[in-house]
Amino acid sequence: MATVLFVKANNRPAEQAVSVKLYEAFLANYKEAHPNDIVVELDLYKEELPYVGVDMINGTFKAGKGFDLTEEEAKAVAVADKYLNQFLEADKVVFGFPLWNLTIPAVLHTY
Repeated sequence: MATVLFVKANNRPAEQAVSVKLYEAFLANYKEAHPNDIVVELDLYKEELPYVGVDMINGTFKAGKGFDLTEEEAKAVAVADKYLNQFLEADKVVFGFPLWNLTIPAVLHTY
């Protein structure tokens, strides 16, 4: 049994987005072929992802060195650790996203 993290970075309905149809078909086929696997969906548009800033940069550096963190740095590090641990705990990771203006959605950059 494997854990699959499905990172979704598209908030358009399927009737408006080819990429949504593709990843929905993939997920349905994957679940049918691997019924014992656990698929965890992370919808980035439903998350409150902060942009990387001074608190996250300083906080992750200081945490890695064992230094004391400010309250703001500790909050930023907790957010980063939440997503990092979820990613590392998965056996497989699948990203579902469109290409908008020849790049990925901003929310996926933030992730």
